[in-house]
Amino acid sequence: MKKLLLLIVFGFIIGSCSVDNNTTETVDQNLTAQIAEENSIYGNYKGVFTTLNSDFRATVDINILKPDNSSLVSTLPMATLYLSNGDIVVAHSIQPSSVTGVKNMVFTAENLIFSFSVNSDGTNPIISNVSYKNLEGSILIAKNTLRAPVTPISGTYVCTVCSGPVGNNGEQTFNLLFVGDPTGNTNITSQITLEGNTYNGLGVQNSCNISGTASICTLASGDGTTGSPAFTTLGGRSVYFDGFHNYNNQTSNNAVDCSGIFGNWSFEAAAGTVSGTFESDNQCPLFTENFDNFTGNGFTPNPVSGQLDSNLYAITGFSDGNLSFGGSATGGDFARGTSAAGVTAGGIYSFEVATGNYAIGVQPGGSDFTPGTITIKVTNNSPSTFTSVRVMATTYVNNNEGRSSSIGFAYSLDNSTFIDLIDTFNTPVGASGNAFIFVGTINTPIDLSSTPLAPGSTIYIQLNSDDVAGSGSRDEFAIDDIKVTGM
Repeated sequence: MKKLLLLIVFGFIIGSCSVDNNTTETVDQNLTAQIAEENSIYGNYKGVFTTLNSDFRATVDINILKPDNSSLVSTLPMATLYLSNGDIVVAHSIQPSSVTGVKNMVFTAENLIFSFSVNSDGTNPIISNVSYKNLEGSILIAKNTLRAPVTPISGTYVCTVCSGPVGNNGEQTFNLLFVGDPTGNTNITSQITLEGNTYNGLGVQNSCNISGTASICTLASGDGTTGSPAFTTLGGRSVYFDGFHNYNNQTSNNAVDCSGIFGNWSFEAAAGTVSGTFESDNQCPLFTENFDNFTGNGFTPNPVSGQLDSNLYAITGFSDGNLSFGGSATGGDFARGTSAAGVTAGGIYSFEVATGNYAIGVQPGGSDFTPGTITIKVTNNSPSTFTSVRVMATTYVNNNEGRSSSIGFAYSLDNSTFIDLIDTFNTPVGASGNAFIFVGTINTPIDLSSTPLAPGSTIYIQLNSDDVAGSGSRDEFAIDDIKVTGM
């Protein structure tokens, strides 16, 4: 009996060792196969795309699979473009791949054509001859591997201090390609359109902090040192950027991916320094309003055309009283209608700050909005918890009067205690015209790491104003394109 037990135990030990050896061999084989694929033309490539006129941009995914004679169609090289407008374009190539490398493999789809080349070891992937909807384009690409994962992010930039080639061109492309750990220190390649050209620049990501499900890292152009440019234009002028990358660490398929980038840029143009902001297309919007459908007809909890939803707005500081969330105010100070500029009666207007572009605005008076507030109620209706939010808005002033007013922004989690977002800025003292001028863009992150914004929770964003200096009547001012995003 003892001999039998010894044989059983010995057999179990031998079997256990055999299983461990088999497991080790399988892991080694998988690792060897993975490294072999990473060092070949086969595998996955990721990148970013733009047309030179910035009308279209996308993230790009290309798969080059090993030929399989039993399933020719399924192994055809395939490229997928995920455009920022929501469209998806799938292109194929009928050119067979070769272990010796690929030279000008042509991908085609309706409205899309480009050529793909790569060395036999998977290095130096290049996309050329890009055309989408008969528009010349550019694709920046890198091989995506477990050791060097690639994270493509498409986005745009706008000018806020403007002159020269970026003065009035609206949004232009600002794409970034991260090669390496997206939650840690890594290198960046930028793809930016300027003056009808596309430039690929350099940058770095560092100083990453993990907060809950998000990693928040800083971005800088060049090698990250002060004064290091992303690239130099054809005219020899330098472009710089700095900002933040918020990366969602959640792996669940049900997670809302709120990864995104935002920051500031500057460009040494011939007419002087111009600057502005950039942001990614992929954001988690909590509140967005461009006021183009607001005609100054007041506020109600069930708004009709031309009105705003009072469930989202509360207002104080007018002689006609205050408006609480959910209340109604469809006349007097709360509904002064539409104007281009030059009004005198205190109240809330829909100001046409540029041809066809309307914004919510205020004409302050002796008993109107001095001081005053407009508070926006922003609720997290997503399934995600946010450790930060970002507030963006554009501001305009009609400096047609002698007295200046302050314009400030603040936030609160209880609609009682408000914390200033940015330094208050003031309208000018002394009149200089009778038309709205663009003042600047608010682009401010709010750190909520100590009190995250959970699903169903609310944050309040407030505009405030008061008299500052001067005498006589007050300038009109307007706020447009308000956007609050979760990160």
